[in-house]
Amino acid sequence: MTRFLLCFYLCMISETLFANNGFRFRYIDLPNTLREGNIKDMEIDRHGLLWISTSRGLHRYDGNRILTFDLVSKPAIINIAITRLYADRSDNLWVGTQSGITKFDLKNWTTTSVNQKGQPGRPARSLFVKEFYEAKDGTIYVGSSDAKIYRIEKDQLVLVTDLAKINPNPSGLSSIEMIREIEGGELLVTCNGKFVTLKKQQGSYTVNRYYPMPEIDGQISKEVFYHPSGKVIFYVETRGVYTLNLQTGSIAPLTYAVKDSVTKEDRAYLFPLPHNRLGIFFNNRGFFSYDVNDAAAKAYAPGLADYFRNIRVRYIRENKQKLYFGFHKGIAEVQQVNSPFRNTLSTPSIETSPLSIRSIYRHTDGMFYIGSYKDGFSRLNMNTGEREVLSKKIMYTSLLWPKDRLLLATEGDGLQWFDIKTQKMQPLQMDTTNLPFNKRLHNKYILSLNRENDSMVWVGTYFGVYLLNVNTGISRTAFKGAAEEILRQSKVYDIIIHGNKRYFATLEGIFAYTPGNDELVRLFEDTDASYAGGDYYCIAPVQQELWAGTNGRGILVFNEQGKVLREINVTNGLAGNAVYTLIRRGEEVIAGTDQGLSLINIHDQQIRNYTRLDHLPSNEFNHSAFLTYEDEIFLGTLNGITAFTVKDLKAYKPADTLVSLCFTDFTTGTKNKLLHDFTMPYKPLAAIEVNPEVQYFSLRFGGVDNAIEQLHYYYRLTDKAAWQEIGRQHEMSFVGLAPGDYNLELVTLLPGEKVYKTIMSIPLIVNPAYYQTWWFRIFVLLVLIGIGWLIFRYRMRELLKEQQLRTKIAGDLHDEVGSSLTRIYFQADRLSTQPGDAVSLQKIAASSKDALSTMSDMVWSIDSRFDTAADLVSRIKDHLMNLQNDLDLTCSLTLKGEYAARSLSQMVRQNFFLIFKEAVNNAARYASEPHMKIMLTFGQEIVLQVSNAYDGSRVKMKHYQGGQGLQHMRLRAEKMKGTLEVRTEENVYALCLRVPG
Repeated sequence: MTRFLLCFYLCMISETLFANNGFRFRYIDLPNTLREGNIKDMEIDRHGLLWISTSRGLHRYDGNRILTFDLVSKPAIINIAITRLYADRSDNLWVGTQSGITKFDLKNWTTTSVNQKGQPGRPARSLFVKEFYEAKDGTIYVGSSDAKIYRIEKDQLVLVTDLAKINPNPSGLSSIEMIREIEGGELLVTCNGKFVTLKKQQGSYTVNRYYPMPEIDGQISKEVFYHPSGKVIFYVETRGVYTLNLQTGSIAPLTYAVKDSVTKEDRAYLFPLPHNRLGIFFNNRGFFSYDVNDAAAKAYAPGLADYFRNIRVRYIRENKQKLYFGFHKGIAEVQQVNSPFRNTLSTPSIETSPLSIRSIYRHTDGMFYIGSYKDGFSRLNMNTGEREVLSKKIMYTSLLWPKDRLLLATEGDGLQWFDIKTQKMQPLQMDTTNLPFNKRLHNKYILSLNRENDSMVWVGTYFGVYLLNVNTGISRTAFKGAAEEILRQSKVYDIIIHGNKRYFATLEGIFAYTPGNDELVRLFEDTDASYAGGDYYCIAPVQQELWAGTNGRGILVFNEQGKVLREINVTNGLAGNAVYTLIRRGEEVIAGTDQGLSLINIHDQQIRNYTRLDHLPSNEFNHSAFLTYEDEIFLGTLNGITAFTVKDLKAYKPADTLVSLCFTDFTTGTKNKLLHDFTMPYKPLAAIEVNPEVQYFSLRFGGVDNAIEQLHYYYRLTDKAAWQEIGRQHEMSFVGLAPGDYNLELVTLLPGEKVYKTIMSIPLIVNPAYYQTWWFRIFVLLVLIGIGWLIFRYRMRELLKEQQLRTKIAGDLHDEVGSSLTRIYFQADRLSTQPGDAVSLQKIAASSKDALSTMSDMVWSIDSRFDTAADLVSRIKDHLMNLQNDLDLTCSLTLKGEYAARSLSQMVRQNFFLIFKEAVNNAARYASEPHMKIMLTFGQEIVLQVSNAYDGSRVKMKHYQGGQGLQHMRLRAEKMKGTLEVRTEENVYALCLRVPG
């Protein structure tokens, strides 16, 4: 049995861990769709998720959403008339109905109808299920309405015994209501209100002993407790609780630790406790414990019984240190709590208006007098929980006065006297002549009180403060100083007397009044104006300092001279920045905030925080609603009273597990559909994987743990990423997440803390699409390289073909045409030496020579063997040398840059050389001086510069140098994607050709 049930026993003995009674009661916040129906049965799976049956079918509730299963759902169940639910240890949910069984495989999210053995495909629709039981070896047994017991093997029913003839009812029918495994592998069952033990024999069971029990007549409940000694404890409807000795067959009624015996009408529910003890719950009386060894029953935990006064329990389930009580419209949870707080008057249901406590007073007789918004003024017996409303007037605070009287401050009814002995209340009569007329009504709304002496009391109201003589009813409101008018417009939440000053905490700042000189000042106006007009709820002297609770700044610490010393707020560990209550106890200060309780050590400023996670009834407190009695502190919250000691607070150690939750839904969205995976709680995942086609996915987490709703959540995917806040949402959504390996961390940040607490951490793998994988990228790269290589090979082959063709043409041209021109030249030259027409022959020879030179240039330009810059330079040099020899002129050629290993295309080489020839030929023929300058530069560009002097008076010479020849040269330059510039300066003609290198 789990440790949870130990709380029922520990509450009876004197050694308790903390002041609390060891329990926390709450109603599980079920959605309206479940509460509006009739809850028939409930089961809790191994992961803490609720499975509920109603008239509409089966439902799973994970704290966030409801999943409903019926005849048409996917997956579907065999029948919605559900009689029994059972979640086994293998994450199967067995759904028993009036016509068969559905096995719900939670790991695979599939349902299967259980068939009769030997009849595959034919569900056992004649089976009316009454009970499921899982044996120690994992065997599932089924009890039916016709007194048959089956075991389930491979989704088939195997009959193990038929008890139809054992104790039939007047109609001849029998029913199996309970099955238990006892010592020796035997089964203990109830059949029509009688016990039967069954012994195993060759795979089936036979009757070992039948217990007729003629002393009792009634239906035995399902909750049967078996003790190893052989005793059975059970409840009989309308009769009470009995014990049966299986060895002797004797029965006896159970005695109770109460003055009057339990009446027949009290319905009892049994559940096991540690050390083979028994817990008994009665609808009308609460809880008892029973020790089988000494046959002693004890009543305990009277506070729990109060929660069950308005509900009728129908069944009890136990799971993971918690008890669940099912009733028609909901489910209640009782849990062991390891808490330093003892809570009173807290409301467990979120639908019920909580009791916001405004004032607390404890009388010497032990009675508490409390003021609340909901019920007004009431008297409370803390021991019994009994409370009596004395007045509907809303009490903000109370002040003890001599002669057993309380001076009560009300909201709207002024001051009231309450006589504790007579329990009578009467108004305190006041002389209002000293009050402004328009403030007389408003001053009946009173927030704070502090006693000046035996007859005088300070009264803080919605509109300022006044000093009242309770004997005469005369008040005084006049103060000296400009601050008086501000104070008159302020709500006064707290008044303290410290030294020779009176301090007022208001919504317009803190005011200090000195009775000796009647001076009233508002603090911090001269030292730090930003603090002067703030909201202040309370003030407490702490050693040589004053601590003030603020609305938004935490605690403001200042000295008696009004100098601000420091702030204590959430940045340095305080639970919340709105502080309503400050109480000093020894070396500690207790601060009640809007986000929990803080315990502050005065010396080292260490802070410990406590919240609803530590079982406070509320995280928010009311100002001035506190009481100290001996070493115990009582605080009024928005949901009842909590009591504790500083010793308990310091000794308290929170649980290692902050909250119990799991992933409940993995939603993935592709281009065409949205898919949900609800099997997350039931699969032991090493990592969450996201498929490549998923464009969007979300993870929802939840559970029915009460702490889940109280936390603020954050998540991140990598250690270096910033935390993403999702607040109190229970879903993380991701769109377009890049493929890769991540580590999803879900954390929370508690009030006043700076270190995140990890709740869950799991690897997240986003699988890439095939086109996002490294191997695909390498493949594409190789394909591109291959295509590039093929293109390169193709171009090289084409270039080689072109070069071969050019070489062939050049060779043929040289061999055929060159030889013919050479023969003509030599023949003409030979004939020119003979008498005759020598002039004509010389012309023929000259023309042949020119043609031979031109042909040589053409062959050179075509031949691919000369596609280099070095060959171009060599050709230029040859041409210049021939030109100088023929025309008797001087040429200077300047070369710059590296060109020896530089390649040139045939098109560039040919056009560049032709432009060069045209330029130097023009310069040689028409220049006025027999000298020209040529510069050839090889860099990122190939630059040719030709310059020569000319006679400016000879227009023809200028025309030839820049006429039609220039147009042809420009066209050739454009073919090479180059530029040609021509300029004349001071009778110097300059040509510049630039071609990309």
